[in-house]
Amino acid sequence: MAAWDEVEAVGRRYSELAMGYNRLVASPFNVLWNRRLERQPAQVFTPEHPGALHAVDVL
Repeated sequence: MAAWDEVEAVGRRYSELAMGYNRLVASPFNVLWNRRLERQPAQVFTPEHPGALHAVDVL
């Protein structure tokens, strides 16, 4: 499972970068400018084991 551990390590690093990026662009000026450009905040990477079951919400 060395490859999966590597995926988790990369995912953790990406999440740290995403949170830092979101903090960086959280100033009011940047928030307004990003809305004008329709930019979305970076999503946090949440890797799951390939065999993980997903709960489906039924409305």
